[in-house]
Amino acid sequence: MRPRRSCHWRWCSCLGQRSPVFPELPTRVVLQRATFVQHVRVSLRTLSFARLSLSVGALLLPAALALGTSASAATGKNRALTTAVKRWHTKGCAPPDTSMWVHGSRFNSLYGNCLAGDGHDQHVWFFDHGRFVGTDGLGTSSEVIGLWRDGTTFAFLYVLYRRQDALCCPTGGGKVVRFRWNGKRFRALDRPPPRQNGRIPVGR
Repeated sequence: MRPRRSCHWRWCSCLGQRSPVFPELPTRVVLQRATFVQHVRVSLRTLSFARLSLSVGALLLPAALALGTSASAATGKNRALTTAVKRWHTKGCAPPDTSMWVHGSRFNSLYGNCLAGDGHDQHVWFFDHGRFVGTDGLGTSSEVIGLWRDGTTFAFLYVLYRRQDALCCPTGGGKVVRFRWNGKRFRALDRPPPRQNGRIPVGR
């Protein structure tokens, strides 16, 4: 006599046996019902996940579009600065100071060291929509600091050195020089200090 197989109601394939859970129904009926319920549960889970994915996508899409728009706008704003920096580098200068550059402004300025290994070959350049329109007209200076600006005027502090000062340690104070656009170029509104050549008491 063949031994009777034991079976669980979910996976039992023993035809003719009664279900341990529903004794009044054949195992095949219980199995079909369990399989149907399991498919319904899986379908509901899949539908819920799809709805969640659509909701997350709907939330993230505007943010992604806004980010792309912001990146494009930033690229447009930086175009003039990029052009100016390229012009600056054509002279072999080190990366300039951009603290006096205001995006969206017609006039802007770059300044900083060009060819000196010690950083004391300072220059000031002016730009109109990224187009080079001139310098401060002073050639090289030992140390320059950008102070403030408005639409057409820029103010720089030229650090002053006494005759005996080392480049690291100026003691002569500083002179503020303003430059204003006159319709053709930037012109100094204040008398610039002379270049320190070792023969004058105080110079830039």
